[in-house]
Amino acid sequence: MREKLEKNYQLNLQNNTLQKSFIIDSFVGEGASCLVYNAKYIDELGIIRNVRIKELYPLEGCMSERKDTNVIWLSEEKKDYYIPQFENLYKRQLHFQNITNFTNSSTQIIDNIYDANNTKYIILDCANGKTFDQYKPNHLQNIFEVLLSLTKLVKKYHDQGYLLLDIKPEN
Repeated sequence: MREKLEKNYQLNLQNNTLQKSFIIDSFVGEGASCLVYNAKYIDELGIIRNVRIKELYPLEGCMSERKDTNVIWLSEEKKDYYIPQFENLYKRQLHFQNITNFTNSSTQIIDNIYDANNTKYIILDCANGKTFDQYKPNHLQNIFEVLLSLTKLVKKYHDQGYLLLDIKPEN
């Protein structure tokens, strides 16, 4: 089992041009390659901003324990395999973000990609909606409306040449 970053952990991230500090609020969930957290930071005007943070921490490529919050890779080959994949995920998400009919309807807005703890992180604007596992419809029609919206979203990705494989109630 992968070790999660603890609540109130100060995550200091940097890339070539930016450095930001985030405070972990809660653990959201996990996938095969990432752990996801709710977090916050204080922007340049002193306003608290809520974000989601994806941490590259694959099930297969890493040891199950951290060392001083650092992700421990099984080998440099695994790290060299997963990091470019994660960077490509970031680039694809930006591509979708920049397509007119995707914006504001079907993609989370990406802030940036950062390094820390011997791995990579992607910062996303905090989603304001509910996931299907949190949704409590009061009519059968409401369920069909959600499913119709989902199929329209899947078609948008399909029209761009992508296959959407991560459809689950938590997403």
